[in-house]
Amino acid sequence: MLTSAEPLTKQVWCTAISSDNEIVVSGYAEGMIRLWRVKNGTEISVFNCGVDILYVTMSRDKAPSLPLATSSSPRS
Repeated sequence: MLTSAEPLTKQVWCTAISSDNEIVVSGYAEGMIRLWRVKNGTEISVFNCGVDILYVTMSRDKAPSLPLATSSSPRS
């Protein structure tokens, strides 16, 4: 189970896991992509994209790739 030091208030719309099951990437309705280490649930990185993230996948080198997004409403 993944844990976080701060509670998640953003709606998760998509997730993907690396081929070696070490890293999870999650995409959020509020325009964020987060990378997590599965073993201990720590957050590795956060990307603020400013648009809703609808789909993410992981490349073989554990980099998030192919994020699909929508900008139906402007972000501030």
